[in-house]
Parts: sequence; structure tokens; C-alpha cells
Amino acid sequence: MKVDLKNATITDFFNIAEVTANGKKDISTDGVNSDPDGDGDQTNNADPTPIQFKLDISPDRPAIGIALSVADSAKIDATCYSVTYLALVKNFGNAKLTNVQVADSLSKTFADSVTYKVLDSTVGGKSTLKLNPNFDGKDDVNLLIADSTSKLEVGQLDSLFFTVKVFHNGITGPFNNNAYAEAIGNGKIVTDISNAGTEIKINESTPTSLVLPISNGELIIPDAFSPNGDDKNDTFIIELPAGAKMIACDIYNRWGHVVFKDKDGILTSKGWDGKSNQGVRFGTEGMPDGTYYFALDYELNGQRVHKVSYLTLAR
Repeated sequence: MKVDLKNATITDFFNIAEVTANGKKDISTDGVNSDPDGDGDQTNNADPTPIQFKLDISPDRPAIGIALSVADSAKIDATCYSVTYLALVKNFGNAKLTNVQVADSLSKTFADSVTYKVLDSTVGGKSTLKLNPNFDGKDDVNLLIADSTSKLEVGQLDSLFFTVKVFHNGITGPFNNNAYAEAIGNGKIVTDISNAGTEIKINESTPTSLVLPISNGELIIPDAFSPNGDDKNDTFIIELPAGAKMIACDIYNRWGHVVFKDKDGILTSKGWDGKSNQGVRFGTEGMPDGTYYFALDYELNGQRVHKVSYLTLAR
């Protein structure tokens, strides 16, 4: 079979065959084994056979490519992480690209039991790409405003960062994500689906995988936090081992005065926001930056555990 790819804009194709005999029909499965699941029923296997072509992007036509990676993943508290994605998009053709668009359907990336919130997005310093302030990954999946001024010159590589606050509900993932790039060059629409990593491979569309390092089997206590209202590491929160029960926790200033007493398990739920509830009050601005100490008592498997350490408050 000869396949003409001169006008192709995609590289992945799928093929199926169908056979009918004595009124019964079967659809092909991929490979040489007609019963890959080994259940004795060959009619319940119907996976298409993938075919991938390597396309050479000739210099006389426009082309765009995109890669997606996880640039940063930081724990905010016991309930959520801040995840920053980096999308790299490049003009691989010989014509200027306009109406450049990058889209990401985050609602398809994260499971139904996982919620998220888009915090912010930025582009490269000299970029002409225009951010879409309404991007939320669900009702509006477009990261850019794709008008004639949103463009990529020939050979130009641009970067696009967007940060998502992921409320994981104890689910680690993996969460697989692909971004989609589209633009217009020489009157033609060109597209690409992202590959994972920071090297753009326009013939590949591998998903970018995120796995959150959630652990329920050990005591996790941050050594610093920054209660400055930016939704990043704003509270001092303690994660107890699975099955453990909080008994008490006091936080002291450098002179040994108690400034915060845990009430109703707040340090393992909402966390400490840096404001005192004991002794001298500091008003809405909270406690000053500096080093504080805590004494923690909890019960695990019928045994009382006592831990003393320090933490840093830095806005």
C-alpha cells in the first residue's frame, strides 16, 4: 500500500479490519494474537493497530511544535500542591505564524475526585503571545488570545508557564496532560500535540505525567512557612502518620513564651497562619519573622510520642 503524506498535518493513524461469516462479525485487534486477554473469546478484542509516520517538515510550508513539562511542584499543605507547567512552543517552518493558540484541558488531566484552581500564567519576556485571563482549563481551555498580534517569527521559540493548585484528596496520580498548539501560516492552519519534556519533538505526542509525593505513613512537619497571602506555603501544617491522634502542640517564641496552642486539631487541618492565640497579641499582622519552637505530642498504636523542634516564619 502506498500512502501519500504530502499534505498530512498529523503523524499518528489507526487501522482496523472487519470480517463477516455466517452472520457473525469480528473486528481486528492489534498484533498477531487474536485473543490477547486469554479468555477464550476472540470476538471481545478490538484494539486498532497504530501506524506512525515520521514526517519531514519541508522548508516551504508552515509548521508549529509544542512540548510540555512539569517545571515545579511544591507542597502547600496537607491538602494541596502547587504545580507549574512549562509549555515550549516553536515555529518550525519558514513562514511567520499568527493567531498562535495553546490550549490545555486540565479537567481531563485531573480525576473527578481531584479539584484544581489555576493560579497564574506568564509568557517569555519578549513574547508577543497574549495571555487569556479567563483560562481555567475547563470552561475556557485557551491559554492565549489568538489574534493576529499573537505570533511566532520563523525559528522563534517561546515559553509559557501556568501554575495550578491541585487539591489531591490523597490521590497521588499519575495525572497525564497534553497541551495543544495551533497557528496560521501562509493561510494554512498548523497544529501539534505536545510531547513530554523540554525538547520539542513534532512527530511525538507523549503525555506529561505528574505524580504527587504524598505519604500517609510518616510524620511530616515543614521547617518553614511564609504567611504572606500568596496561596503558597501560607500555613504551618503538621501531617501525622496514618492512625495517629493529636494530643497537644504548643508553639513558642525565642524567649520561651507560648504564642500558639493547638485547639481542635487545627495544626493538622487548617494549619497555623502565623497569628498568636496566647500571650501578647500582634493584631492582624501576625507574629514577626523569626525562629519559633514547638512541642508536639501525639498517640500512635497506644504509645505517646513527644517531639520538639524549630520552625522558621518568613514572609
